[in-house]
Amino acid sequence: MKHKLLLLIGVGVVIGLGALALVVLVPSGQTDVSQRETAARPLTPPEPPRQGNMPSIRTSEPRVNSTETPPAVADTGTAPSQSITTKTLDDSASTLANPVKVATSDGRHLLLVGQPKGQNEKHPRKIIFSLPGHGSTAEQDYAAWKSHITTGDYALASIDWWDGAGEKITDYYRPDEVLREIRFFLDTYGYQDDDFVVLEGFSRGSANTYGVKAYDVVSGHAVIDAVISASGKYQSDFPLTPDQSIYAAGKLYQGVPWILVCGEKDDNPERDGCIGMNETKTYLTGMGAQVLNVLSDPRGGHGAFHQSPLKLPAQALKLLDALPAAR
Repeated sequence: MKHKLLLLIGVGVVIGLGALALVVLVPSGQTDVSQRETAARPLTPPEPPRQGNMPSIRTSEPRVNSTETPPAVADTGTAPSQSITTKTLDDSASTLANPVKVATSDGRHLLLVGQPKGQNEKHPRKIIFSLPGHGSTAEQDYAAWKSHITTGDYALASIDWWDGAGEKITDYYRPDEVLREIRFFLDTYGYQDDDFVVLEGFSRGSANTYGVKAYDVVSGHAVIDAVISASGKYQSDFPLTPDQSIYAAGKLYQGVPWILVCGEKDDNPERDGCIGMNETKTYLTGMGAQVLNVLSDPRGGHGAFHQSPLKLPAQALKLLDALPAAR
């Protein structure tokens, strides 16, 4: 009898421990592993620490391009690998009217890219990287450019550099981060040193073009061949590089072709209008830049570059096309 009682107690203990294990392993209401793995992920990946380091840069060596078409940012949900794999954007037909989304190297933002038919076989390939104004998206920026480039031979990449909220410097890519993304795109899509790369910025984007080009120069291997700065003058409170001694005593922009644009009716004439942009011409010339022109519209406001009936983008691109590097 005593042995039977001990046996029954032992069985009860085992059963109790098993039930307890089940409770621990499968808490009430928790989704199982297979469901968690297949659950929809957010379109925007978690924000990594900002990095100022550059990916590898263009070389004159030919690249072997794959035929992989980059997915839209919304399709990936993750940042691309920092190990750059050369790709090819489909150029069997023009995409200037219907640009594609291309992820940035950190996966936080995107570039909206359109290019003419046969872009991959052009020599040189011409491309404009555009920085929108404050609080503007790549889609808005591309739409402003669209009518000016759909029949031309330039590709356009509008950079979505704003985090989507806030107006602090930290709510946007820094100039070195903008340059990092330009280099990443050029490397990824097989651009060569003899291709023609233009940086353009409007308003706040314009105010940052001076810093982006400064980083490009001091990198020791410049990839930006010319700059268009529209309605945003150089301001000393937008540091060009962290170490200002790098450029303070020399001709930082020696020989860089530069076009400035303004509207005479800009609401902030001394900062964004023709007074400010002509001051910038003096500054850039003193730093060695080759200022090709200050394009202006006597009746134009802040958005004169894209909106003027004088077709200022066409005038700017005509000036650039006359440069030896663009031919």
